Amino acid sequence: MNDIDVTVYFNEHRLAALDEILNGQGRTIEGVLRKCFEETYASLVPEEKREEIEALIRQKEAKAQREAEAARRFAVIHFHEDGDDFHFTSDLRNNFYSAAYLYRNFMRENEGRLTLDSLALSFGVHQPIDDLTFSVLCAAMEHDDRITALLEFDFDDGTISVKEQGDPEWRTYRLKDVSTAVYRAERKSTIPIAARELIFEEALRIGRLTGSLPNRQKKQRRRFRRCDAKRNTPVSRLSAPCCDFVGEVEEVSLPAGLRGVCGPCEGRLRPWCL
Repeated sequence: MNDIDVTVYFNEHRLAALDEILNGQGRTIEGVLRKCFEETYASLVPEEKREEIEALIRQKEAKAQREAEAARRFAVIHFHEDGDDFHFTSDLRNNFYSAAYLYRNFMRENEGRLTLDSLALSFGVHQPIDDLTFSVLCAAMEHDDRITALLEFDFDDGTISVKEQGDPEWRTYRLKDVSTAVYRAERKSTIPIAARELIFEEALRIGRLTGSLPNRQKKQRRRFRRCDAKRNTPVSRLSAPCCDFVGEVEEVSLPAGLRGVCGPCEGRLRPWCL
């Protein structure tokens, strides 16, 4: 609203005495003066004129609200852990790097200790939404410039799926790799934020889980099978968090505890093992 200040000069001793009495009555000088202005306005300005003015005020407020909404930039975020889900939007932390920074410096140490809605408090002012609204916003991103990023944290799988404005497809990374990339970017905290974001993206470039889809699109757990060393045919299932991919995979390093499960591959999973 286009309110303006009205200054009234009054003797300080008189003002102090008046303020003391009003405080004793649970009132303030500002409140008394505002009420006086409103009563004077209502008694002197004709009703027809007041209605015109109220209509003008509503019109300007609606215009300002539309402009603010059009200028808004926000990320749409989904947390998933142990069968629980929390969806929300964030205007303050509205890109991949800022969310990744929060993960490394706050969410990582509180993961599993706090509820998902409590973790969302680290994003500052945010607006909770339901899963239907989340899906609608995801579908609308291509035609809505206000939506800067879609982020899905899966704390069960230890992954984050992201699609930023202009990206042709989702990207999925291990949260551990994201945390490491933030560390590398923040080692040079004196450089501009844009330069740190480039370092972050470059650090993640080789750590992307090729072809992965966000969890809301996963209908079942993808499985990898190791090959029989002699017959080169699938004989059993290899289950590991880092091997939950979709699509074609050229090479994936396995955790130390799983190295050697496939002799010919020397502890690495290659296409001919699938």
